[in-house]
Amino acid sequence: MKNVLKVILLVVIAGLVYICFRSIMNPIEFKEVRENREEVVIKRLVDIKKAQEEYYSQNSKYAEDFETLIDFVKTGKKGIVKKTYELSDEQQAYLLTLANETIAKENKKRRNSEKVEEFYSLTSNQADSVFLVVLAEAKEKDDWKVFDAIEKKKSPHQTLSLKEFSRDTTWLNLLDTLYHCRQYPIDSLEFIPFGNGEKFVMETNGRSGSGALFEAYADSKFYLEGISEQELDNYLLEVKKNNRPVRKEYHKDEEGNTLRDTEGKEIFDVIPCLKIGDKKIPNKNAGNWE
Repeated sequence: MKNVLKVILLVVIAGLVYICFRSIMNPIEFKEVRENREEVVIKRLVDIKKAQEEYYSQNSKYAEDFETLIDFVKTGKKGIVKKTYELSDEQQAYLLTLANETIAKENKKRRNSEKVEEFYSLTSNQADSVFLVVLAEAKEKDDWKVFDAIEKKKSPHQTLSLKEFSRDTTWLNLLDTLYHCRQYPIDSLEFIPFGNGEKFVMETNGRSGSGALFEAYADSKFYLEGISEQELDNYLLEVKKNNRPVRKEYHKDEEGNTLRDTEGKEIFDVIPCLKIGDKKIPNKNAGNWE
């Protein structure tokens, strides 16, 4: 009888030791798996960002859906420009003045509805384009007055003559230039890693130009499912309390208007997720883990 009790006691002790061991190890193991999975999901979100920013650079807006974005990466090209001679800030400012003077002259010939807005500033590429027009006209008319005026505004480090200015573009497949790999699984771009077929949510604010915004996100419950239900619940609760990293899901009425409480504040749920960009507030397409 005593031996039986000893065996039972040893089993109970072993069980308690195991329970204590698991209570310590479960959070540690969950954290390790969670961080590994988050790293993969973040990488996919960054890949989405790369594709969207290239789409924007070529279309002045973001792709509305993954079908459009994936097709763009599959079939698109990216121009790699080899530059000889960089225009100085003073030269670019002079070209801005020239561009606006040309626009002002052209606007006098147009109806009000057809008038073009003048530039507030020029990007380097825009300044290059304006100068190439100046250079072409100088060669065609053999009139170098404007060209010479621009060259006089060169900075001390510009040793080449402005006549050496050139821009040669080589067009490469987008898949190669964005991800440096022809074998990149671009068709999987919309799927959340470890998400059992769940897809990223990607939305834009529907605008083009400087006001265009986009966001893409994956709720944590999708890519953390299957590790430990209890630890997942604990983690999601902790994230909500600390307000990171989360998104706000607003309550809407049947017409799509955001509901408000008695104090006029918007009603929303806090959803743990990994998210890049923001369709409401410009954030330079940053991730909420940064």
